[in-house]
Amino acid sequence: MATLFNIQHFSIHDGPGIRTTFFFKSCSLHCQWCHNPESISPQRQLEFFPVKCIGCGACFSVCPTGAHQARPDGHFIDRALCQRCGICAENCYSEALVMVGKEYTLEELREEALKDRPFYEASGGGVTLSGGEVLLQSQEAAAFLRLCKEEGLHTVVDTAGFVPWEAFQEVLPYTDLFLYDIKSLDRDRHTRYVGADPARIVENFQRLAQSQAHIWVRVPLIPDVNDRPEDMQALAGLVRPYLSSVERVELLPYHRLGENKYISLGQDYALAGIEPPSGEHVQDCVAQLKAAGVPAMTE
Repeated sequence: MATLFNIQHFSIHDGPGIRTTFFFKSCSLHCQWCHNPESISPQRQLEFFPVKCIGCGACFSVCPTGAHQARPDGHFIDRALCQRCGICAENCYSEALVMVGKEYTLEELREEALKDRPFYEASGGGVTLSGGEVLLQSQEAAAFLRLCKEEGLHTVVDTAGFVPWEAFQEVLPYTDLFLYDIKSLDRDRHTRYVGADPARIVENFQRLAQSQAHIWVRVPLIPDVNDRPEDMQALAGLVRPYLSSVERVELLPYHRLGENKYISLGQDYALAGIEPPSGEHVQDCVAQLKAAGVPAMTE
């Protein structure tokens, strides 16, 4: 069984062609800008969207722990009391309450993947395993990828690389392309904003490239975190020796589309107030990488 938090059909941003992206739940990093905060915890989580609430009161009557409470300022969920049983979500008529996280068998995942085969064949697409960090469920991922290859599907693994190298070894035989996320090569900033030293990520990237895997490096471009000239120089220095394996470097401009997800989970958004980079700045960063001999691009 594999635990996922979403399956997105007709995806066009997670590898070549039209793809079905399988988002595995749990992550070993805690990026402050993460636009999928529901992906971080391995446990099921309750999301609450107040704008959808019709005030029917069903959740108050069925919650076994009294986690749902009516307060003067509105509907409040005491997360300390919530047991994540999902009974409230099952009885929420307006879908203001949603449980995130579901277990799937390999056969269920295979059936989902095969639904879009005609689109894969027409566009050169396939299946992408993303997250969270998919390689935290490396055995399940490898088994699913093997099924996909048996069906003749193109496979992609999207990873942030902060896992034991053995996890890569499990999926390597069944993966056509890796999308490898690199946040920052500055140790202090990476530790502050991502929650870990980047050394393991760098080492795994180098070992993956040396294995002659096909790689697209992807960098979320975050203002004042990793968008300085010295950041581009460091990135180019890491990638340039492995251009026989790295096909492209994509800069993904920071956006704020995930802020409401933090609210729905009862969490604070650490980068509130940070504005997305301008198009000119993004193109300037791309130009810096190209000038350093790196095949860079943006979305």
